[in-house]
Amino acid sequence: SYMRMTLRMVICRNASGHHVAKGFDRRLVKLVKQSQGNSREGKNALRKFVKLWKNRTEWRVGTVIDMVRDDDGSLVVFVNGREVDRFASADLSWALFMSYIGESGSFDRNARIKIV
Repeated sequence: SYMRMTLRMVICRNASGHHVAKGFDRRLVKLVKQSQGNSREGKNALRKFVKLWKNRTEWRVGTVIDMVRDDDGSLVVFVNGREVDRFASADLSWALFMSYIGESGSFDRNARIKIV
């Protein structure tokens, strides 16, 4: 069983789907490889996750994106409160959250201490 966690992102400037997808792919690929070992499940889930962002022409200001790690380790993505996809990959969900709250994550060190 995994600890349920939610990462909420609010789009602050319009961005192309390609730009957002490329950013997630670049940020997560190493972490997914680190987490999955010899399995391909995480890499396949990452490919599908990146496609989710790429399929949208533009992400508009004010769009609310919630990414939830469920207690089974899967990652569920909501856009403006509506579930848009689910990824049955504990490797992908671990990589996503570590990219923000891990040692070299993008959250401020003091914020990470308060979260963890």
